[in-house]
Amino acid sequence: MASMKHDVWTALLFLPLSLWPLQAAGIRGTIKDELGAVVGQATVIVPASHILSTRTDQNGNYSLELPGEGLYDIFVSATGFAPTCQKIHIAKARWGSFSPRLKVDPLAVKLYGDTFDTKPAARSASQQKTHP
Repeated sequence: MASMKHDVWTALLFLPLSLWPLQAAGIRGTIKDELGAVVGQATVIVPASHILSTRTDQNGNYSLELPGEGLYDIFVSATGFAPTCQKIHIAKARWGSFSPRLKVDPLAVKLYGDTFDTKPAARSASQQKTHP
């Protein structure tokens, strides 16, 4: 009986060490624009053994669990901004960080007009829109 108790305590003592390889690895960060403003609802995509993706919260933060150690392409896109991509090495059971600054996409500014107007200069009376 004493031997069985000893075996149980030994197993419980080393249990956390045996679970260590099962700890999660991933990527996290905060997406901002060139001026440092957070970008909410940006999409973060990692093509791994299958496509992994998430969206940033209203503060531009995201986290994404990855299958394990490896070199990953991290793609970030958001409406009105040019997409960006970077290779990130994630060590075994570690969380990496990727917090890019997105650049305004000039094409999106032209397509969407005032929605992504990057110059908040005052408009003349002739430029202001009137609504009946």
